[in-house]
Amino acid sequence: MIRDELLVGSLEELVAAASGDQSSLAFAAARGRTVIDGWIADGTFVDAIEASRRCGNAIDQASPDELVTITHAGQTYYLSGVLDLPSAAIARVNRAHGAGPGAAQLRWWTKRHGGLGAVTIAEAIRAGNLNRCVEVSRGWALEHGEAHRRKR
Repeated sequence: MIRDELLVGSLEELVAAASGDQSSLAFAAARGRTVIDGWIADGTFVDAIEASRRCGNAIDQASPDELVTITHAGQTYYLSGVLDLPSAAIARVNRAHGAGPGAAQLRWWTKRHGGLGAVTIAEAIRAGNLNRCVEVSRGWALEHGEAHRRKR
């Protein structure tokens, strides 16, 4: 499970970044790179070769909606905890939620949702609750407006 404080940093860092303090911005960026490096090292995220090996298909042929990714140092990495899921299931959730690749999508897939019985999206899909995952994702998108939705 990826903890919130690792994803967004401390309140002090965010306040400093918002104020334009360049040293704080540099620190927050370096901290983010360090966190992502750790996720890659511990297997939370894997490269395209490993992702293809694990899911048995060519990742480069998948649509962006069928993946949960981050880009780091010019390379795309894949959330390993969802590679066993059907790409169509990932796509249904991603389309309902509306967040494109990045922090919002990552957070959505890794947090425990009260509307799913305090499990992650991937855990709920594995338990046979894909429709409920889509419903929760769509509900969140409607509740939080269209501002977070990517352009299509």
